[in-house]
Amino acid sequence: MENQDIKNLYFSTNNSSFTYDLVRKDVQRKTSYDIIKNKNFKTNYEKMAVSVYNNLDNDNRNLVTLNNTLIEKSTAYFIKLINEKKNKSNQSNVNTYMPQPISTLLQPKQNNNPLPFTLSDEFLNDVETVSQPIYNNMETLNSNDSKDPMVLMEQERINRENQFNEFNEQFKKQKQKSLQPSFNEDNNADFSIGRDDALVNTIVDSVNVDPLDLYRKNEEIENRMLHSMTNNNISQTNNELENSISNSLNKISKDYITNNQPVYLEKEHFISVNSIDRDWTATSETRYNFKVNFDADSQYGVTISTAYKNVISVELINVYIPQDPIIVPFDNRLYLDALHYPYLLLEIDELDGVFRGSNTALENSFSQLIFDKEHSSQVLSDDFVGSDSEPAPDLRFQKQYQRGYYRFIPSFFEKKQYYNAPLSSLRSMSIKINNPEGDLLNTQKDVIKISAIADEQIADREIKTTMGFPNTDCSSNYNQYIKITTTNHFFNKQFKIGDKIKISGVESDNTTLDTFLNRNEGHHIINLVEEDITANTNVNKSSINIIYISPKGSLSDTNNNLNTSTYNDVDGASFTATGTLINVSLQTNLLFKVVTREVDVKSVTKPQNI
Repeated sequence: MENQDIKNLYFSTNNSSFTYDLVRKDVQRKTSYDIIKNKNFKTNYEKMAVSVYNNLDNDNRNLVTLNNTLIEKSTAYFIKLINEKKNKSNQSNVNTYMPQPISTLLQPKQNNNPLPFTLSDEFLNDVETVSQPIYNNMETLNSNDSKDPMVLMEQERINRENQFNEFNEQFKKQKQKSLQPSFNEDNNADFSIGRDDALVNTIVDSVNVDPLDLYRKNEEIENRMLHSMTNNNISQTNNELENSISNSLNKISKDYITNNQPVYLEKEHFISVNSIDRDWTATSETRYNFKVNFDADSQYGVTISTAYKNVISVELINVYIPQDPIIVPFDNRLYLDALHYPYLLLEIDELDGVFRGSNTALENSFSQLIFDKEHSSQVLSDDFVGSDSEPAPDLRFQKQYQRGYYRFIPSFFEKKQYYNAPLSSLRSMSIKINNPEGDLLNTQKDVIKISAIADEQIADREIKTTMGFPNTDCSSNYNQYIKITTTNHFFNKQFKIGDKIKISGVESDNTTLDTFLNRNEGHHIINLVEEDITANTNVNKSSINIIYISPKGSLSDTNNNLNTSTYNDVDGASFTATGTLINVSLQTNLLFKVVTREVDVKSVTKPQNI
């Protein structure tokens, strides 16, 4: 900042009022006197401000140094001035020139002799505090002297007039002396005597005057003030001055913070996190192991647009776990999922220290999850499971055509609490859902690369051929599946009929088809390759790599036929990229409550009910 800018800011009305208020409070606290009662203090304060600015060199002419020097020196000066005034009130030199009080003389004597004259109330108030009587020989009025009483009275009147004349002369000399400073051995003006009277001649109307004009109009007063401040050690060494300024600044900051503590509110925020929102096309994250970023600028992974600051606590409300079977190699009859564990463990690296346990898995846990509710539905009626000759359901499909979720909740309503000081900011959460041993709940992939996309005539697969094309010959070209072949095999207990999948990254010479396949609402699996677990056959044993979905098209509203103008299959399309798919029905969802501390602005905004 340029010197002129600092100068303008230093002499501004706001800065002057702010620093003077600090001086006023400090002086009042130490002397019990409010300097605002006397406008002379304010006038001299403005002159001292000019003196401080001109006395400091250019290297120290910054706003902090100027303000702190001015506050320190003016406070010390005002306190000294007020204390001297109090001492002078107790033992004033003026008293030696005033007669003694006559209050006792106003009382009638025992012989009931009245005074020869009466005194006005105003005069009594003026002389009541003096120490000498007006009539030093008043007792002669009651003596048996042979002199004429009228002569004695005249003599006393003359003496009284002489005493008052002497007092007036002495008072004028004392006042004149107070207006002229004494000089010390260094020929510097000393204002330690009569400082209040000196203030009378320094009154300048500063309401409508630029503070810079004070210097030009009062150069003599400014020089005297500079000498006075020099005598008060303003010209101390650089180290002492720097320490003094630093201490004053720290004290001002401390007092301001102490006296202006804001009122805080605790605000609750609910955060819902879904594993489907991770960057599943480019990362190796899974539905049970992914990271949440609290950064509005982040373009990757699960992102919460709001950054939370001054966090008091983070608490888990619930977790939804899919009916996700745990595959046991070489035996596809077993159907195990999250319910065969007594509890699950939620681990969040950024929020540790909540649990204490007997093993590492428990020590690293943020929450211990227990089963609460099940939300599921039957995909197919039992009548459609099995062959025509065997309408009874095949028991091995007991859960094959069920899909849903399990709701888990914290067993002890545990949460991460920041007791001593709020967490400055919550930047991320690394989510891991583990089994009681500390391993991920399921390691089977929910994301698969696509190797080929084609069409195929509808035929019996795991379930029979669909008859859902009304008024259409099932042998026609309008009765075809879209056949998706994946690079890696998957288990038909995880990718089930009725599951929803999303496809991303498909590119071909048919843009309409690309838009349909890559649509955000995804597709449902309507059939899978038939499983054959009989002996001595070289067929799949629940591990497959083909998925069937419906082609693009809609039904006509007029005759309930297939609207052939909307139909679009894969026939003839040339693919340059086949993309990736994810099983939406296998995703997890977590709900958190974050409590933050925020400043209550009610006193500033002053809301009103309308």
